[in-house]
Amino acid sequence: MPEAINLEGQRNQRLVARAMPSIESGEEVRGLFVGQTVIPPRYSYPLFFVAWLFSRGGAIVVTDREVYQFSMGFMGRLKMLRHKTPLGEAKAQRGGSWSLTVGRGPRLYALPGSGRGVRDAIAALINEPGAGSMASPD
Repeated sequence: MPEAINLEGQRNQRLVARAMPSIESGEEVRGLFVGQTVIPPRYSYPLFFVAWLFSRGGAIVVTDREVYQFSMGFMGRLKMLRHKTPLGEAKAQRGGSWSLTVGRGPRLYALPGSGRGVRDAIAALINEPGAGSMASPD
């Protein structure tokens, strides 16, 4: 069984706890990816007002059976379950600018601090659910 990815830290534990009502009973959370849509983070500072108006947060929660995609509201609260895909059917696509797209969901850009290591580890967990143990990212 692969190691849990990006579940340490108070903020990430709160996000997982808020996702639990949408997750089926008996599922074990294996990974979390938090990002923003529309504008990559490297442009957020120079275009702060535009980024603030148009970017929306999102989270991908990977369990041992499903991949859940949530939209996020004000102050990083999970707002709504957008997509739920069985783990064997979900495909993650990594893109430039540290982005990750799962299935038909929105492209999420990694937030500063989570980095490519988390993005790559989550993509590997989704694309190869039966893989052996995985090194901890970053």
